[in-house]
Amino acid sequence: MSSSLFWGGAILIGVALLSPSRESAPSAPDPDKPARSDQVAAVETGVRGSANERITRSFDGHYYVTARVNGTPIRFMIDTGASMVALSAEDAERANVPLSDRVSHARGVGGTVEVTPVRINSIAIGGLTATGVRGAVIEELDVSLLGQTFLSQLNGVEISGDRMTLR
Repeated sequence: MSSSLFWGGAILIGVALLSPSRESAPSAPDPDKPARSDQVAAVETGVRGSANERITRSFDGHYYVTARVNGTPIRFMIDTGASMVALSAEDAERANVPLSDRVSHARGVGGTVEVTPVRINSIAIGGLTATGVRGAVIEELDVSLLGQTFLSQLNGVEISGDRMTLR
């Protein structure tokens, strides 16, 4: 079993159980420094678009999709049992996802790991775009996971045979 599959199932079983372990006060914006557009998180959530996106099951039994996170292509394993979208640290950096100062813990069958809660400005798959998606950055992930904070905003997720359809 690969470490990404192990950590995916182990970590995201407990991502809904996130509990702050230490928090630092949010820093005040520097009035002399203009805000970058990639640092401003969307506050409204929802999926725009009505397209159906069909994904074929991979040889390993999972479904993978390349989504555009803040405009950057990121490969995800679709995890319908995951409570949140989880980004690897590398993917979060590539997509300019601003990290919070808060570190939390997720607990699953593999134990407890540190996670950093984030808000993702946008995730787009074909004609479907979700904004203001809650997620977490997890250092140990080899592949980012597309969980319920994205999937639950869709009109439906259907699996039939070796095809998954996102609506």
